[in-house]
Amino acid sequence: MLPSLPESVNKFHNHPITRIFRVIGGISIILFLTSPKWIGNSYFYWIIFILAMLHFLYIASINIIKFCYIIYLWKNKKLEVRNSPLDQIASLTVKLAACIKGACVAGGTSATIMGLGFGADKLL
Repeated sequence: MLPSLPESVNKFHNHPITRIFRVIGGISIILFLTSPKWIGNSYFYWIIFILAMLHFLYIASINIIKFCYIIYLWKNKKLEVRNSPLDQIASLTVKLAACIKGACVAGGTSATIMGLGFGADKLL
């Protein structure tokens, strides 16, 4: 399995309290982007906005760490496959998988930024 996060960051990311925050943050982002009529412009709306922004910052920082870690793995030749009859093809396949993982990280972050931008535009 190809690691996408350093072990210490992965432990924090999978901690139960962090998982609860990720669920609450995801729900608040959905509520912020859809902003039902019953929320209006109340204190509840601002709590949702703050939770959505905190969740966005958390996910953006995790994605930046993932992207940098994949570059680190690539540069330090930790993705090289040795002792295989097809070691060049296997190494290229692993590097391609790591590159796809990195591109998916960048795409998810871009979509989140665009969604929050649309929500902020609606707020203004």
